[in-house]
Amino acid sequence: MASSALALFSAIAAVEAGNLAVTWSDCGAKHATVTALEPSSIQTGSTETLTGTGTVDEDITSAHFSAKVSAAGVQLASCEGDATADIDCNLPLGAGTITVKAVNYPLAAGTVNIVTAVKTSAFIPASLAKVDVAIRATEQNGEDVICLDVHTEKQLSTEADIDCSKAACPSQCECSKTQCTDSINTCLADATCAAAQGCALACACSDQQCSLSCAAASGTPLALPVATCINSNCASSLEAEAGTLAITWSDCGAKHATVTNVEPTVIQTGATETLIGTGTVDEDVTSAQFTAKVSAAGVQLTSCEGDGTADIECKLPLGAGVITVKKLAFPIAAGTTNIAVAVKTSSFIPASLAKVDVAIRATEQNGEDVICLDVHTEKQSSSVMV
Repeated sequence: MASSALALFSAIAAVEAGNLAVTWSDCGAKHATVTALEPSSIQTGSTETLTGTGTVDEDITSAHFSAKVSAAGVQLASCEGDATADIDCNLPLGAGTITVKAVNYPLAAGTVNIVTAVKTSAFIPASLAKVDVAIRATEQNGEDVICLDVHTEKQLSTEADIDCSKAACPSQCECSKTQCTDSINTCLADATCAAAQGCALACACSDQQCSLSCAAASGTPLALPVATCINSNCASSLEAEAGTLAITWSDCGAKHATVTNVEPTVIQTGATETLIGTGTVDEDVTSAQFTAKVSAAGVQLTSCEGDGTADIECKLPLGAGVITVKKLAFPIAAGTTNIAVAVKTSSFIPASLAKVDVAIRATEQNGEDVICLDVHTEKQSSSVMV
């Protein structure tokens, strides 16, 4: 919503000609929620339009807008108005002008768009980089109708733009620029992914859980390939050859079945081994739909699904291995039943894939839960898990 206006402010926050990445968060107005701010990056040296979208729960007959722009905790500019006419905000040092376009009152309850024109200089002072914009608005009764925080900073365009001297682990950063060029550049081409790279650059050397957590928090699937590539090539990623993976499990409560055992409790890497899950079902199962999701540090690595009439294969990233749920012979009679899972692992498993969680679910012919099993593996001895 009016978000756009201030997003603008942030926009001016980069350095010389290039793109400004725009990120935002809704901070909780009483009568409205901001749902989108587009585009997520803007070009300096031009006039561009930001459109803020949101929902309001009442008709708005009038409003008062205010915006405060800060950098490094210092307020740089502010502007306000009722938006019955355009509201111009002149940025310092000739960086540009942000114009909240006039609003046609009343605004009916429901979805609302507010448009902001952003005119920026081709050369924006570096002192305005990493700008925070606090945008607020109250409606005719003095109650909050917009609460939006916007952040802008220079958008990196290629791995060459990354300053590794500012990274927590400069050597790992430099390695990633040569070993992971494609995945980094794909990430940097997306404003959301590019904005998340600051988190990854703050990770200590070989702290692979940190990089995966940054990818998980980024809000985009483009960050995971960067994290896994860095962990595999630049963060002491390969563990010793063949070792063992410890397996623990828990039944999470399906309606029609209970898992009673999973054997063995350890498997050897660099081989294909078979896990046997044993359980009891309280009805005949004539068909089923299986899903498996594999995650590490909260980041989903892979998923697979199928009906169990043929083998269901889940391929792990980075060549770490393949998990195969073996086909079943339907119908499965009520009582004790077994399900076999073949686990093929590489002798060299990336350390970034240690401590993996596998969520296995299945529904039967009536769509009701018949398997709910969580499996966890981690390095035992000198090896890492899949």
